[in-house]
Amino acid sequence: MKLVPLLGLCAVCMTLSSGAVWSLTAPSNAAPTDPAKPVPSEPATVDNKTSDPAVARPDEPAFDPAQAHFRSGAAVMLEGRLGHTHLAADKVGETFLQFDVTADNTTGKVAAPLNVAIVIDHSGSMRGPRLDNALRAARGMVERMRDGDTVSVIGYSQTADIVVPATTLSPSTRLQVMSRIQSLPTRGHTCISCGIETGLQMLAQRSGAINRMLLLTDGQANRGVTDLGRLRELAIDAHNRGTSISSIGVDVEYNERLMQVLARGSNGRHHFVEQAQDLIRAFDTEFRSLVSTIARNTVLEIDLAPGIELAEVFGRNFQRSGNRVTIPVGTLTAGDRKTLIMRVQTSSQKVGTQAIANARMTYQDATRNTPGTCEGKLALARTADPGKLDELDPVIFGQLTRMETSKALQEANELLKAGEEEQARTRLQAQAAAVARNRADWKKRKRKKTLPAHQQIDDPFTGVDTPLESAQQGFSKQASKREKNAQIKRNMEFSDPLDGF
Repeated sequence: MKLVPLLGLCAVCMTLSSGAVWSLTAPSNAAPTDPAKPVPSEPATVDNKTSDPAVARPDEPAFDPAQAHFRSGAAVMLEGRLGHTHLAADKVGETFLQFDVTADNTTGKVAAPLNVAIVIDHSGSMRGPRLDNALRAARGMVERMRDGDTVSVIGYSQTADIVVPATTLSPSTRLQVMSRIQSLPTRGHTCISCGIETGLQMLAQRSGAINRMLLLTDGQANRGVTDLGRLRELAIDAHNRGTSISSIGVDVEYNERLMQVLARGSNGRHHFVEQAQDLIRAFDTEFRSLVSTIARNTVLEIDLAPGIELAEVFGRNFQRSGNRVTIPVGTLTAGDRKTLIMRVQTSSQKVGTQAIANARMTYQDATRNTPGTCEGKLALARTADPGKLDELDPVIFGQLTRMETSKALQEANELLKAGEEEQARTRLQAQAAAVARNRADWKKRKRKKTLPAHQQIDDPFTGVDTPLESAQQGFSKQASKREKNAQIKRNMEFSDPLDGF
C-alpha cells in the first residue's frame, strides 16, 4: 500500500514553476539568541523513480544528507527534517517536513507571574462529591500559587458567576480568596461558553503574565455556544489573547470531542478524570506545568522556497501569507515536545540542490523574561540516478504512524458510540496490524545500514502500542458499558501526544 492513497493524497496535477534561485543564506544553523526535540505502510513519493539506467548521472555533484536536517537551540530547541534527502530530477515531487519543538527538562525559577482562571461547572449533575472535590482542588491551587500571582474563580451553569474576581495574591488577599471558594449552588444547565468568556474577561485584567484557564465540566454543553466549530473559534480567540485552556472532563458522560477542541484550539491540554477524588491530581499537574514554564508566546514561521507548494498541515491551526506558514505553538513547559508535520509538493527541477524551506521560531524565555530565537534551513538533492532515491525518513514515518493511530482511536470511538461495536474492534485490529507492518518494514531498512546519521533511531514507533492495547481491552466484548465509555475518554486523551500536541 502506498503512502499517497493511504493518506488520501491527490496526485500532482500541474508542474510548479521554481522561479528564481532561492537564497539559502537567510537563517543559519547557529545557536539561538537564548543564552543558556496518516500512516504509510510503504513510503513513497509522487512519480519519483525511473527505471531507465541511461539517465543515471554518477558524476552528479555531491550532496550532504545533513542538509535535510537541522537542530538549533538550547533550553528551547527547534529540530527540522525532510521526508527525503533525494527526489528525482526533472519530475514533480512530494515530500514531508517535520518540526519538533522541545523544552529542556531542567527547570529554573519562572520569572513571569502566573495568571490563572479556574472555571468550574456547577450545573445540577455536579452535585455532591464532584463539586466538593472541584472546590477543594481550586483551594489547593490557590494555596500553592505564589505571592504576586493572580487568580480568578468563575462558576457556570446556565450563566456564569464570578466567585473570585481577578485578585493578585498576597498574605492578606490569599485568605480572602480561600474564604470565597467554599460552596456553590448546583442548578440548571451547562453553558461552557459562558464560563470561558467570563474567564477570559478576568484574565484580561492582568498583563505580562503566563495565562492559563482551567476549565472543568462533567456534562454536555446545552446552553450558549454548543457548536464545535464555534467553540473551536472561541478557543483560537483565547490563544490569540495569550491564554491556553486546559480542559478537565469528570466521570464518563462529558463530551470528550468538545473538551479536546477547546484544549487543542488554544494549545492547552485535556485531562480525563474518571473519579472525582482525582481532580486534585489534575490540578496539581497543571500547577507543576505552570511553575516549570520554559517559554511562552512561541511561534514557528516556515518560509517555503519558490517552487515549493504547501499541500497540507496536519492537525494544527495555522496562518498562511504567500509562501510563509505561521503556526502558533504557545506555552512550553519543562520536558514538552510538540510536533508539526507538513506535506509539500515540489516543482520539477534539474539535477542539483533544491532549497525547500527556512524555519524560524521565536519565543519569550519565561525564566529570564527575554526573547529567544531558533532557526534553520532545509534542502534536498534532485538526482537522475535511481540508486540515490531514498525512502521516507523513519522519524517522519513513525510520526505519521502515530497520527494514523490517533485517527483510528477516534474513529473507533465514533463507531462504538453509534452502536457498531464489532466495527470499532475491527478498526483497532486493522490499525494494530498496520503498525506491525510498518515496524517490520523499518527493521528491514535498518538492517541495510544505509540511513544517514539523523535518521538512525532506536524505534520510530515509540508510544503507539500502549494506546492500541488499552483501546482493544477497553472495547472488548467483556467490558461493561461504563468501562467502554471510560475507554472512549482515554482514547481521546491518548490522541493528543500521538498527534504531537
